[in-house]
Amino acid sequence: MKLEKLFKHFGIKVPRTLKVRHAIYAVTDEIANKAEGFGGMLFGAGIHIGDAYTDFKPGPGILPFLSGTKKKININEKASYLFTCGRDAFISSVEGDMPEGLVLVENERDEPIGLGEVRAKVVKNLMDIGDFLRRKSA
Repeated sequence: MKLEKLFKHFGIKVPRTLKVRHAIYAVTDEIANKAEGFGGMLFGAGIHIGDAYTDFKPGPGILPFLSGTKKKININEKASYLFTCGRDAFISSVEGDMPEGLVLVENERDEPIGLGEVRAKVVKNLMDIGDFLRRKSA
């Protein structure tokens, strides 16, 4: 999925971004202007929101940028824990409204914990905040 398409789906304005090798960072105008002077020597800047090898793959840093969307669901405490461990959430754990398709998944405290896809009986885990720790420990 393209970065712009993802933000458009959630009805959120795309932040200013900077690509450093394959990594995509959300940056302020000031950081973007200063980064131009570094050329190929830059290793990172701003908030890492994902990677773009061929398509954009969102990372945990993108979640706060999407929190203003109406396409979100809240799941209970037990499901939140399992979701951050990489598991899918059952529909029965969803509290409140249930939009269809790609959604932002939040815990009971309205904190974004991942992206999911609403299916027949489950919310399929597409990405969650625990992914970073699972990749680093593997």
